[in-house]
Amino acid sequence: MKKQHLTSALTSAFCLLACSVSAAAALTAYADNSPAEPAVTTEGSTAETVIVSTVAPPEEVTAVKTTMGSVKTTMGSGKSYVSASLWMEDLPDKVLYLPGQELDLKGAYFNGGGTEYRYDAEYGTGEPVYFDYFRTALTKRPDMVDASEFDNTKPGTYTIYVADKHAKTSFEVKVIPKESGDVNGDKNVTVADAVILARVAAEDTAVTITEDGKKYGDIDQDGSLTPDDLTNVLKIIANLF
Repeated sequence: MKKQHLTSALTSAFCLLACSVSAAAALTAYADNSPAEPAVTTEGSTAETVIVSTVAPPEEVTAVKTTMGSVKTTMGSGKSYVSASLWMEDLPDKVLYLPGQELDLKGAYFNGGGTEYRYDAEYGTGEPVYFDYFRTALTKRPDMVDASEFDNTKPGTYTIYVADKHAKTSFEVKVIPKESGDVNGDKNVTVADAVILARVAAEDTAVTITEDGKKYGDIDQDGSLTPDDLTNVLKIIANLF
């Protein structure tokens, strides 16, 4: 029975890896060939904005971590009133990095917009001016990205900010240890490590794994060894991570 579980786990993992690679290629092709969405701006605005709140993203958004930021000016004589927000609709395809890998924002999409009420000294507040980013690929707006915190030389969690002059949002990426995937502690990442993870996924009680093995086998750092970790180890072996 355990042998059947192990075979099933390995088969599922390799199938998942193949599907992941195919889906990533399809998404990349679509993103590279999709037309840019127009971004309506409010150049020349005299609005003065400050960040006043941060709220949770829409329920349908799934992410390692993402926030939707809102900004708003204080209403007053001689000032415009602006209410705006930005949020991440999709995280990048890649949110986990081995040391030395460059930040890759393909697959990330954001949305946002707002309303500006322009103040006129003679007529007071005029008609509202609306602006909207629609659904925009982050790769098409590198000017809105602040990745200054990202350091691919040190393992850790890093925040990537997306902002314009009115609003800001963010998401997190992780740089994982260089030993990641080395479950058996032999200083290499091989099929032997994948087999151990497959046995763990199949609940094989005969398999032994050290604390370091558990640490480096937990590729996504969610605190447990899962089929997702097995898939990521196979990607590391195939140089597809």
